[in-house]
Order: sequence, then structure tokens, then C-alpha cells
Amino acid sequence: MKILFAISKMHRGGAENVAVVLANALAQKGHNVVIASDLPKQEASKFYKTDERVVFVRCFQGSNPLMKVFRLRSILKNMHIDSAIGIMCNASFMLWCAALNLRTIVVASEHNAFERPQCSPYSMKQYFFRFILNKLFPCVTVLTDADRMYAENRLKNIVVMPNPLSMEPISEINFQREKKILAAGRIEDWHYKGFDILLKAWAKIHKQYPDWQLEIAGEFSKSNISDLLKITEALQLKDNVVFSGFHEDMATLFQSAELFVLSSRYEGFGMVLIEAMSQGCACIACDYKGRQREIIKDESQGVCIPVEDIGALSCSIKKLIDDESCRMNMQKNAVERSNYYRASKIADKWVDLLEKFRR
Repeated sequence: MKILFAISKMHRGGAENVAVVLANALAQKGHNVVIASDLPKQEASKFYKTDERVVFVRCFQGSNPLMKVFRLRSILKNMHIDSAIGIMCNASFMLWCAALNLRTIVVASEHNAFERPQCSPYSMKQYFFRFILNKLFPCVTVLTDADRMYAENRLKNIVVMPNPLSMEPISEINFQREKKILAAGRIEDWHYKGFDILLKAWAKIHKQYPDWQLEIAGEFSKSNISDLLKITEALQLKDNVVFSGFHEDMATLFQSAELFVLSSRYEGFGMVLIEAMSQGCACIACDYKGRQREIIKDESQGVCIPVEDIGALSCSIKKLIDDESCRMNMQKNAVERSNYYRASKIADKWVDLLEKFRR
């Protein structure tokens, strides 16, 4: 099968990472895979490792949307693309326009929660793209059953397609880890990622554990980390928290930590959660309306707590620090659970879906 992924802007981000991981897995299974984006392969490879068989074409450069559509249409025709997957709304809509009257099957792939909290409402444009324009596609993929159930009254073409793991689950757990609680995400998104909630939870108990440290990994600048630094200082946590910046090798970072916390106020899926589980972290996830509970099926695999519940978060961290046996058992079961999200397995699900629409 000839499969194209359309990504309007290739930079460090969860949806872009998913597309490259899937493209690699599909290429390894013998499919001809193309990524259409704004960057050539050499530049895109600075962000993501791409299989040598994956072809990159530039068509999203510049600001003229009509030119982007014309370039995309030329690619679809000249490369005889069977199926095309739009990553996020803008790329999906341009892909749909480009494929008019062609035999290419176009699928829209959404990577954020359809349901939004009051603190982060939809703009009119976001609402229009998500609930109106998505009706154009024969299929729209969402990350969770929770999103399918939320949107199915407005969209009849929804299929659940979870994200694939970008790293291999470890085969053997090293239980001699640093006494470290890890969180990860872009610092500029600190409010959405709930890092202030995590800091407040840690502040309630950190004096009981002077040999433990909280590390928050993620790219930042002086301007976008200033608010978190003020919160850290106000909570008197300067000596107990490290902001370690961007890490090229996240797998090694996960393997160094005993605990991982997903403290987001809302999260469509939690790619970083399954990555941490795959590398043997005992995980605590703030569960946004059942979405993270679809990953952590029971308490043997991890801990799910309500979003924005500082008390529940601090109690969960305390329990896992205190109970080494529980922590080690959870680490083992987390790795086993993460195998469900192996890239090769999710790629097979995509092949089944695309072949269904080609029949």
C-alpha cells in the first residue's frame, strides 16, 4: 500500500512524533510511506529518527494555502497514493481538498481530546474544524473510547486509534533506580500540564523524603519558565526540584526514575505516560474523564487520580515512596501493559482500517 502522512508543520510535538513512529513501522512492514510536510528529510531528522525507506516531500512551505493544496494534489496523483492520513485539522482539510475526485482515501487523525475543560474552551475555528469539517471524511480517528463516546452524536465516522509507543518496552527492569519523581512536557504549557499542581503536591510531603527529588524535564526559555520558578520559590522547593530541560534520550531518563507523574489538567491520551510505563516507571496519572484509565486498566499497572487534586496526588506519591514492594510490582506490570501500544501492533490496526475503506 502507498500511504501518505500530511503534517503541516514538522517540529517537536506529540502528533508529529506519532506520525513518524507510524510511518517507520509501516515502512518496516513493506508499505511505501511518504511524509508530506514543510521540511526536507534531512531537517526533519533533526527532530525524529526516520526509517531510510520513508520518503519526505515538501509541500507545506510558505503561507499560501492554495499552493499547498496544489502541491499536495500533485503528490497524490504523481506518487499514486492509495491512502492519506491528515495529522490534525489544518493538514487534514487541505488533504481532503487536494484529493477531490481522486481515488485516494483520506482519513483525518485527531490527537487532542474532543472534550475540553472550562479553563481551555474551543475557539470558533477549532470548533468548526473539529465538529463540522470532520464530517467530510469517511473516517476520523480519535485516541480514546471516551472521545468516541463524547463526539459520536455529532460525528458518525469515528474510529478509536491509540497512539503507538515511540520506544521499545524494556525486557528487564533495573530496580536500582534514582530516588526521583519525574514529570515531562513543554514548560511553556505548564498550566495545561499541571506542573504547578505537581509542585504543590510535592511541597506537602518533600520534607519527609530529603533523599528524593522531583525532576521536571522539558524544553524551556527564561521567559516561559519564570512563572514556575516563582511557584517553586514560594513553596520553598528550590533545593528539591530540578528543571532539566530538553532531553534527546528520554528512554534513559525514564529508566533512571522510580516514579513518573502525569499531572495534566486535561490530556487526550498521554503519550508520555505509556513511554514512562514502557521503561519501568511506577506511574501516577491525573485522569481526565476516563482517558488515562483506558491506559492504566487497574491499580496493579499504575495509579489514576482526579485532575487538580493536590491532596490525592501527594498521598499517591507518598504511598509509592513508602511501599517499595507495591512500587516494584507496579513497575513490572506497567511494562507488560505498555506492550499493547507497540508501534508494530498499532501499525497493523492502521493497515486494517485503511484496507477496509479501499475495498
